[in-house]
Amino acid sequence: MIWSSSPAVHGAPADVAVLTVIQPELFAALDALGFGPDAYDKDEAGTIYYRGAVRSARARRDYRVVLSCIGAAGNYDAAAATRDLVAWCKPAAVLLVGIAAGIRGKLKIGDVVLSDRVVAYEPAAAVVGPDGAPREERRPEIDRLPHAMNQDVVSYRPDPARLQAVFAKIHGELPAPLPGQEELFREHVVTALAVRAATIASGEKLLRDPSKLLCVRKEQHGKVEAGEMEAAGLVGACRRGGVPWLVIRGISDFGDTFKDDRFHNLAACAAAAVLADFLAHGLDLPAKPGGWGRSAAALGMALALAGGGFAGWNCVRSGGGESVAVPDANEPAGIPPIPPVAPAPASSTAPAAVGAAPATTPARLSPATLAPPATATAAAAGSAAPRTEASGAATRVTLKNIKAGDGAKIRGGNVDGQGSSDTDVNGVTCGDNCEINVGNVKNR
Repeated sequence: MIWSSSPAVHGAPADVAVLTVIQPELFAALDALGFGPDAYDKDEAGTIYYRGAVRSARARRDYRVVLSCIGAAGNYDAAAATRDLVAWCKPAAVLLVGIAAGIRGKLKIGDVVLSDRVVAYEPAAAVVGPDGAPREERRPEIDRLPHAMNQDVVSYRPDPARLQAVFAKIHGELPAPLPGQEELFREHVVTALAVRAATIASGEKLLRDPSKLLCVRKEQHGKVEAGEMEAAGLVGACRRGGVPWLVIRGISDFGDTFKDDRFHNLAACAAAAVLADFLAHGLDLPAKPGGWGRSAAALGMALALAGGGFAGWNCVRSGGGESVAVPDANEPAGIPPIPPVAPAPASSTAPAAVGAAPATTPARLSPATLAPPATATAAAAGSAAPRTEASGAATRVTLKNIKAGDGAKIRGGNVDGQGSSDTDVNGVTCGDNCEINVGNVKNR
């Protein structure tokens, strides 16, 4: 596996969002994904996120991953955290990773299950029976894994050597039996990491009675093998947001007296190892369409202030081979959008007229027709002094979080040297053969 870290950038899009519930699950996932201290980020509500990149051997590209910890058990908190995360970084998939209880005889402690469906077993109606006696009518909510995610799960081949390498890297351990428990360990605790699909029951009850899961299996869904407290909330939030999901759970107990504190670390590390391996060798997400670049260019134009000023441009991306022009505040308004065109060679490009876009620059939407996004800001130029170039006023443009695909071209400010434009660049990622020009690149 190949890991790499990227600087934390609040609000930037992600390919995959990962949620954990408790601290051991969070730390195991951070270690398995190789996210260091520079991955840390915190939003206005105080929620902490970690950002980084994981190389996908299947998709042959880096996945941008955001990881967070709910910090409290239960489907209500899970649903709220998931909705926040989906709105914050608009992931293409959401994964829930951590520990769960299993049914003795169906699973072993240390097994890792990938959800093929989630059964929310708590919903019910309080009704009166034919005899006049009150009773509870079960009304479970059952969600099957979304088709595309299910295809990735059924085609995923977890390699024992790969899993063991990650498990050892994050200090996962298979605990030795305590005196008198040798037979129990042989029968109910794994000796090597194992992964398979299973149906997971999700409710608001902490399971300390093994008969509860058995009852859910008997009365609500005959394939239930594991139980936990967050998947139903996550699934409901993902369903509303139209985002594919997957639940990855390491089995830490059977909800009975066979317990060992070391089982929590075993289950958390096993689930985290499978998470890292599935991201690298199982999950196959399509790349974002290149049309995002054109939309971002139009939004960026809306932020330019006529006559000089400051424009902030957030979360701008371009697909491979697409040319995206960064707005200049001195460009004329009211020009309808047209498809971008490839720039002409420098030797054949004549200087543009004062106040007009260069002939090779795509036309843009008028600022009057677009509202700036909430994450962007615009303010006065401050101490920037007017310059004497043809444009007549200084412009300061800040480029943030620009993602440019292979072969893309980004032209910023007065790239043909007409007038004056100061450009700050941060968080810019450029693919193979990508070209980024900012400021007065011809030094006129």
